Amino acid sequence: MAAVDFNIFWAKREAGSRPPSRWYDVAMQWTEDNGWFYEMLPLDVSSDVLDRFSELRAFRDLWISKRCDTNIPGWRDFEIEDFAPWYGWLVVDDILDGDVFDTRIRLWGTNVTRLWGQDLTGKLSRDFEGIIFAAEDFEMYATMVREKQYRVCIGPLDWKHDFTHDPASRLATIQLPLADDGETIDRLIELYVMVA
Repeated sequence: MAAVDFNIFWAKREAGSRPPSRWYDVAMQWTEDNGWFYEMLPLDVSSDVLDRFSELRAFRDLWISKRCDTNIPGWRDFEIEDFAPWYGWLVVDDILDGDVFDTRIRLWGTNVTRLWGQDLTGKLSRDFEGIIFAAEDFEMYATMVREKQYRVCIGPLDWKHDFTHDPASRLATIQLPLADDGETIDRLIELYVMVA
């Protein structure tokens, strides 16, 4: 898998030469016109992005430590204390049954609430399509579940909203699957990290 040079990526974005949305078949990497970079990977494959962001790597390492053999860890495999370094920056989604992919947000961290300006705990994700989530997010979530993958993303905070944050601020996230039975993905857990 080719390494991602974010310095070049962001220099091009700032210069106004954003690449069009495209898939990189081998690495499952793509970039959106709004400046967001996405990478979806099999559960046993590490991401070059994680090498740049120690918080994301530490979070994935915790997730890996809860695996038994090749099983996917479940929500019950974690203690709240496991997440102490990331209090306020976590999101946990319960995946709902149905023809259209949707989740009920079990936990929407306090820092994530401040970031987006609203608390989504207990709400349906689809109710915020076009507001916080793009339609493509739901396609990616469904693919993660179907293909048993995880997702790493990095992009500008100003992709859609008017934030009070520094316009140069970026957000990096990692989304990992959870499965109470070790196989059937029933939740997603996500960590948000602010990057300069």
